[in-house]
Amino acid sequence: MSQIPVLLAATDSYTIPLAVCLYSIIKHVSTDNEYKFHVITNDMSKEHQAVLKTLEKPNHISIEFQATSQELKDTASKINCGRFSDMTLARLEAGKLFPQYDRMVYLDVDTVIQGDVAEIYNTPLTLNKGDADTKDTAMAMALSQGAICLRNNIHHQRILNNQETIPVSAPTDYRNAGVLLMNLAQMREHKLGEAFIQKLCTNTLPYLDQDAINLVLQGSIAMLPSTWNFLFCRLIYDMPELLTEPYSSEGVKELAELYKNRSWKLLHMIGPNPPWKPDMHHWAVYYVESWWPVAFECPIFRDEIRELFNKVLTIQQEKLQQLYRKRRFSLFKVRRKRNRQINELLPLVNTLTSIKEKYLAN
Repeated sequence: MSQIPVLLAATDSYTIPLAVCLYSIIKHVSTDNEYKFHVITNDMSKEHQAVLKTLEKPNHISIEFQATSQELKDTASKINCGRFSDMTLARLEAGKLFPQYDRMVYLDVDTVIQGDVAEIYNTPLTLNKGDADTKDTAMAMALSQGAICLRNNIHHQRILNNQETIPVSAPTDYRNAGVLLMNLAQMREHKLGEAFIQKLCTNTLPYLDQDAINLVLQGSIAMLPSTWNFLFCRLIYDMPELLTEPYSSEGVKELAELYKNRSWKLLHMIGPNPPWKPDMHHWAVYYVESWWPVAFECPIFRDEIRELFNKVLTIQQEKLQQLYRKRRFSLFKVRRKRNRQINELLPLVNTLTSIKEKYLAN
């Protein structure tokens, strides 16, 4: 039986997303492996931890909780983490925190999984530059779709500004750190945790530890298939020509197929609009239709999940009704604007309503 260690990090306020993420993983695991989930948290209540541990299965699935080191807490206190939890920085010191492992999977909790996470664990940690030049790497990471936009010369100002801050050699060299396969043995050997933290503390980085990892490991990151970290980028969805041929880099063709077929194994709900956020943006419908059905299947926190869903639906319905009321007194350009806003919001409200009819009918 193979041992598959998985690292996650969450605050107490993210207990429900963590529960749904864990359940979606456990739903697809193989009984041929032993899955050991390590959750980094500095503030999760013992009550919530106890409920999450009910997902364990003897000799097959275990869930353990631990805090970050004091050193990392001190580092987090010196930087502006913004909307990111300081506990996401824990992946930087994974080599030190888990000396018993040589490799480990890291997952953000704003993910929902549709395959066996052991596939990530078994991804080759090699960088291929020709048959005669193959070397082990410290991490495997998937493409950043924001970087793909740059590849196609799309002038998305925020991405361009970040590109200036993070001077990677090519857009496709910049990877997303929400899903990682980490070579912990190499991280320890080369003291990469210290290098990541030093880079984080000496630079103004918009995406914190993700940027630090990319800067330190630039050009030497193994490719994780995008099916295992599919980031539903609205810019690409609205402009599919961004992913048309010729495919000039490894992984871009796969990404185009995932957008076309919606056949990912892990959906990463990046951005400030996760599907459990009551005032989410209308385009989060792509997350809603994937996350909420899994949430309603989750065997724990059922009352809390139901209450949260009703709050989300109520707020979105109220937003829609308010737009209808405003449209009644709008003329010309303003009326056209209201019509556009209504048409954008309707798919989200309709999707939520359909989910309610299916899962909360009784």
